[in-house]
Amino acid sequence: YQRRVRGSFSPIFSYQLKPFMDQQPPFKLTSLPEHIARRGKLTTKQTTFSTPCCFLNTIRGHPQNLTSDLLATLKVKGLTLNLGDLADQGPIVKTYGLGLHKFLGLEKPLALFLLSRDPSTWDDAVTGSGVFCFTSAAGRRQLSPEAWASLESQLSPDFFSSLSLSASYQASFKKAKKSVDLTLSWLDKTLKENPSAERNIFGCIEGGRFINERVRSAQETSKRNVVGFLLDGFGLDESPIQRKEVLNAVIKELPPSKPRVIVGLGIPEDILEAIDQGVDIFTTNYPNMITDLGLALTFNLDPTDESKPSRPYHNKINLRDAAFKLQAIPILAGCKCYCCVNHTRAYIHHLMNTHELLANVLLNIHNCHHYMAFFVVIRSKLKNQTFNEFKSAFLKSRISSEQNSMSNLF
Repeated sequence: YQRRVRGSFSPIFSYQLKPFMDQQPPFKLTSLPEHIARRGKLTTKQTTFSTPCCFLNTIRGHPQNLTSDLLATLKVKGLTLNLGDLADQGPIVKTYGLGLHKFLGLEKPLALFLLSRDPSTWDDAVTGSGVFCFTSAAGRRQLSPEAWASLESQLSPDFFSSLSLSASYQASFKKAKKSVDLTLSWLDKTLKENPSAERNIFGCIEGGRFINERVRSAQETSKRNVVGFLLDGFGLDESPIQRKEVLNAVIKELPPSKPRVIVGLGIPEDILEAIDQGVDIFTTNYPNMITDLGLALTFNLDPTDESKPSRPYHNKINLRDAAFKLQAIPILAGCKCYCCVNHTRAYIHHLMNTHELLANVLLNIHNCHHYMAFFVVIRSKLKNQTFNEFKSAFLKSRISSEQNSMSNLF
């Protein structure tokens, strides 16, 4: 794992997740300054992937509009699975005997991260008596930490989060404190019920906007034997300045040798800011959300690349617009995704305006491909020690492109 220290680099180390509880992951990072962009490699039982990276959200174990064969062609590193989708599947997967990856029909080895709450929705996860609740196809249900530990052992995902009570930026101090206390209590009960969970459990950091509570959550969670940390409660109603202040305070308290996952961020500007503060993995629904709006991501992936011809870029385009009716060109010139290689803007425009299901499939292929390529560029800039220059140029290009953009929804 390599961390960028404002112009210099530390030695590379790898943090590996072993499939046996008696083999603890060897973290080999010495003390370094905080709030720094960093890159690394994380090894699971199924695959090894580089960070920073993005995990796509799923519906019942599959990304929206993407089949397993299409998913295998994209640079997706991992998927997030939701408790509400798999709550009743534990005994079935265990009886099946071939593992969760085969059960979901995944052709490409991907990291699977089981979350206790759907990150694309905002759902209060606790009753008045302090019992964890979640929403499934069968309605509102309750779950104990012991049952959560049992479900994890049956499904055996690569990673899973502890149960947590999220507190948004607008939450009161009382709820923020409660979110920290309950989350820590649930984490302790989960580890007590299933000691082997320490090899792949991520402790959740809560506390809303209250920095003292966030710091307490980070400090106490760091004392537990967890493999990493999940930063929850972001990307909803806080401003970028407020988010930066909270993240700075939290990341100072986390051991630098363990990976950090954040939930709720997806806009490219937010991604770069969080990476610059030391976040490693993002779970997001952003490409799918853009697809549902009929938009295609077309922002300039690397404004610092002088080998590319100079031309105006749009951050995104609305393919429902009649302006694309006769445009027999790819969504984005030079894009290597299946959609851009084989189809045109005019064709996608036709599919969308006739409400063909294929429209969202093709558009989502492009959006996911482009979004994953964004992370590839970020990792290359970190490796080449040019992340700061890239970030500055990228943010400037986003502002400039917005003036030419045909969609200002985001």
